[in-house]
Amino acid sequence: MKKKKLLIILGSTLGVLLLAVLILPYLFKPTIKQAADKFIAENINADVKFPQDGLSIGMLRHFPNFTLALEDLSVVGRDEFKGDTLVNLKKFEVTVNIFALISSGRIEVNKIILDKPKLNVIVLPNGKANYDIYKAQPDTTKGVDTTKAEPVKFRLKELALKNADIIYSDQKSKMFASVKNLNITGSGDLAENVFDLSTKLTADKATVAMNGTEYLSNKSLDLNFVVNMDMNNNKYTFKDNSIKVNDFNFGFDGWVQLAQQNAIKMDVTFMALDNSFKGLLSLVPGVYTESFGDIKADGEFDFSGYAKGTMKDSLLPAFGVKLVTKNASFKYPKVPEAIKDINIDLNVDNKDGLIPSTAINLNKFSFKIGNNPFDGYLKVANLKNFPVDAKVNARLNLGELTSAFPIEGMTIKGIFDLALNAKGVYDDKTGAFPILAATAKLTNGFVQNKLLPTPLQNLNFVMTASNTTGKAENTVVQIGNFNMLLAGESLTATGSVQNIKDLAWNVKVAGGVDLEKIAKIFNLKDMTLKGKVKANLATSGKLSDVTAKRYANVKASGNMNVANFSYSSPDFKQGVTISTAAVVFNPASINLTKFESKVGSSQISATGSVTNYMGFLFKPDGVLGGNLNVNIPTFNANEWMTPADKEAVAKQQASQPSKKDSSVAVSMIPKNIDFDLKAHIGKFTYDNIVADNVNALVSISKGIMTIKDANMGIIGGLVNVKGTFDSDVKKPKFDLDLGIKSVSIPKAFETFETIQKYAPISQYVVGNMDLNYNLKGDLTKDMTPNVASLNGGGLVKILSGTLKDTKLTSLVAQFSKPATASAMTEIKELALSTTLEDGKLSVKPFDISMHGRKTTVSGYTSLDGKINYNLLMDVPANAVTTSLNSAMSRYLGKNAASGDMKVTLGVTGTYSKPSVKLVNVASASGKTVQSEVKEAVQDKVKQEATKEASKLLDKVIGGSKSDTAKKKAEDQLKDAAKKKLNDLFKRR
Repeated sequence: MKKKKLLIILGSTLGVLLLAVLILPYLFKPTIKQAADKFIAENINADVKFPQDGLSIGMLRHFPNFTLALEDLSVVGRDEFKGDTLVNLKKFEVTVNIFALISSGRIEVNKIILDKPKLNVIVLPNGKANYDIYKAQPDTTKGVDTTKAEPVKFRLKELALKNADIIYSDQKSKMFASVKNLNITGSGDLAENVFDLSTKLTADKATVAMNGTEYLSNKSLDLNFVVNMDMNNNKYTFKDNSIKVNDFNFGFDGWVQLAQQNAIKMDVTFMALDNSFKGLLSLVPGVYTESFGDIKADGEFDFSGYAKGTMKDSLLPAFGVKLVTKNASFKYPKVPEAIKDINIDLNVDNKDGLIPSTAINLNKFSFKIGNNPFDGYLKVANLKNFPVDAKVNARLNLGELTSAFPIEGMTIKGIFDLALNAKGVYDDKTGAFPILAATAKLTNGFVQNKLLPTPLQNLNFVMTASNTTGKAENTVVQIGNFNMLLAGESLTATGSVQNIKDLAWNVKVAGGVDLEKIAKIFNLKDMTLKGKVKANLATSGKLSDVTAKRYANVKASGNMNVANFSYSSPDFKQGVTISTAAVVFNPASINLTKFESKVGSSQISATGSVTNYMGFLFKPDGVLGGNLNVNIPTFNANEWMTPADKEAVAKQQASQPSKKDSSVAVSMIPKNIDFDLKAHIGKFTYDNIVADNVNALVSISKGIMTIKDANMGIIGGLVNVKGTFDSDVKKPKFDLDLGIKSVSIPKAFETFETIQKYAPISQYVVGNMDLNYNLKGDLTKDMTPNVASLNGGGLVKILSGTLKDTKLTSLVAQFSKPATASAMTEIKELALSTTLEDGKLSVKPFDISMHGRKTTVSGYTSLDGKINYNLLMDVPANAVTTSLNSAMSRYLGKNAASGDMKVTLGVTGTYSKPSVKLVNVASASGKTVQSEVKEAVQDKVKQEATKEASKLLDKVIGGSKSDTAKKKAEDQLKDAAKKKLNDLFKRR
């Protein structure tokens, strides 16, 4: 019996526990969700979203461990990063050992899993990062004793990152990195001060670029390493580890330590773990493909290096790299020729951590293809004044080169000879230049792409470069007899360039080019390029003459014709076509005599000239001038507002130069353009704005676009615009004068955001208006007006129209009976003087007939939609309403007078939810309620005083008092009258 009871008790206990395991997570789930939402709202400056059923908690899946899971989490930026997704996570899961927490107080995390996270990190040119989303919190630790606090024991058994895609775009440091399909697993006992952290990492494609140069391009990664973590000393020692990039496998030894003042100390060596030459070959771009395993390679290489010292700011540790390979070779299958006798001896060394002190010694680089050798060396003693010693001798049969090192889908032929000797110092400040003798020659060149049936052939050129004095001004480059033939179109060129200090040139080009065939030769992926260009040009001169605008000393002549040109790409999907273009060159200008084009869906024709084109080409600060006459029947700007690929944009921004403290990446209007533009556009469409018959005179100079005069038809009226758009990178702004004639008020409300924000009542007005207005403010990053920054003022004229009955007019009608049967308020020749400042549109007093009553209106509307207006209305006695009588009684203690009155109403709230109250009432003569009250009080006082005086006088006059008694009675009368007056006024 006892045994049975025991079993019942145990069964009941287990049942209760099981029930608790099943029910408790669901009971606490809403509480956890609320706590998470509250924490996010109070601490995170970003939009964090996950579905209602995305949060799950429980113990059954990993019993007896507690599991918290979150699915479909997204974190989207705000402010400058609005619309940019920082994190998109398919699933986050953490499993905690509950028994360890209860028994020992130790937080033991069995597993943390992040599944398919997509991370997009952006750092702006001003250093602001989109991951900096934690709101600053006040310091609450002051005065709190933390000396006795026990350290939290935390043990992590496994960390897993699965199938992650990461983009890092740092526009400040010009760094870009991307990793696709990244997988990481790691474990370590974080409860200890010294422990081993084990990590495995793989990635399908990894790219790293600095300043636009890719140092790692779509390489696969496979990392396994164990690091001893000494948390007491912030020192991390490499133990067993290997890093595999494609098939290139190397490892680290040594340590890294975090020191004070953001310094990092290190003593690290690295070396190849697999010396097979094929592993080194896998790093060569274009080699590591699916067929890489079929390549036969022989030979070994030696790779090693070190980094020792302190890294801080621009100071690097001393470092060195060695790469040596001897008599290596490789050969593609089914290719007759091998690349053999590959010898490389490279040594890069820097002993003090300063980049200018880096020495690069490529003591030997040689290989042979068939009977054609390449042999050379390059030595640079430092990167300060570049003492160089270089020599190359090569004769390459390009046909044999492409057979040994095939380029898929392309055939290249010809004999290329190169001989180069250079020795000396290159110093731009002193004008020093290495003594140089170089000759490059191509004979019977031939290029054919599988997409191009017709090859580029008869490609020949001879180029020489020489410097015999070691001075930059004596450098001469000669281009002799360049010629080629493509589908019957020949192109020839000759010329020379000399004197690097003051560049002098003499170049002649003649012939034609079929751009479609050129594009196919170079296999321009996802890009369409077509058209034929014929030119006969000759130019000679010196850069100093161009800089000084001595164009008489510069010779330029010839002409160029373009026919059936077209271009499109993924970043320029709208495309551009030029059916015909004729250009005539002279030293001072390029004259466009004919230009017929189509950009997107818009036809464009133009004539004009471009000036100072040589100064623009050859001077870093050269300004391109000119004037254009443009005619466009229709232009649709909406087709240009398309999103670009995020990774491509991020990569471009990370490599672009920026200005200090700038949050805008680029200036929309170039500062090196000085153009006058006369344009006619038959129909212009932007967003929901359609303009007809646009005629504009525009100048562009120093990053500022000045609209000298622009006229157009918009929403049934005529618009004139004058003003400026300044695209200053720090604070873009605009300043416009607008003249508008007979524009439809309802259509203006539908079309313009500014009217919707500041004049919402216009949606209830039917009619037309004139406008003369100055409007200025800031521009957003996409060069659209920032409504909150607008300031200005001017005159608005409503020619004729009606104001529909609204909540506002209905509330006003409660204080005055309408004089007309119509619910509409007629408006004729109404002039409104307004100012826009600090987010408020203020209007000076104006008269309007509201429901047949003359009403004077003044006040303002703010950007947030709130209104504050006073309405002064003439109300005759027969139009007094119950609401007005009630309000008057509160002031006068009686109903409204029988005469006409002037009533002032206060209007607040918003146009959709207005509030109207009585502010003041005056008689038709202008006396205010306060005056009426004062007179009423005075009359009352006089009446009361007279009664008291009569009583006292009766006593005095009616009796046989002595003179002394009479005198006393008179004094009492005065005192009594004075007291009564005071009492009456106090009551009032």
